Amino acid sequence: MKKSELKQLIEEVILESLEEKWSKKYKKSIDCNNPKGFSQKAHCHARKLRKSGVKTKSKSINESWMEKKLWFTPDGEVVYAGGSHEEWIKNNDRSVPIGFNLIDTYNNATDRGYVRGIYDGDMLTLSNLPSYEFSKIKLKSLTRKAIQDFIEQKEIRIIATGRGNILKSI
Repeated sequence: MKKSELKQLIEEVILESLEEKWSKKYKKSIDCNNPKGFSQKAHCHARKLRKSGVKTKSKSINESWMEKKLWFTPDGEVVYAGGSHEEWIKNNDRSVPIGFNLIDTYNNATDRGYVRGIYDGDMLTLSNLPSYEFSKIKLKSLTRKAIQDFIEQKEIRIIATGRGNILKSI
């Protein structure tokens, strides 16, 4: 991807994120048995399509508040960490030593084959990777495949490191 194309893609994502959006609370409050106005009717129609398994351009209520913390595990799973990456590690993999601080714990998890991610709609941040060149990072094959499958499944357009640097060659 050329630098100009990348810049344009980032601008598109930023513009999309600036658009006015309905809150999760508002979306949940809509009575689809009696929607009020065109917008609520369109929302209910899309909700009905998603429930029947049809992919829509709009996101579900659960997907609309996108920032989700997750771990790509050494055995190729993608698990949602809830509110805290560290708490998930503490509660789910006792083989990972808990460090003196968050960074130590994350590094210990990385040493065991975990990759920490934050998923935010069009963007996936892989925050504990040692390089910007994805193909050169030493990962277990199942972990690498889980990351690649997640990116493809969610149609993620931007993959970055925790410092905001765009990863190359996913």
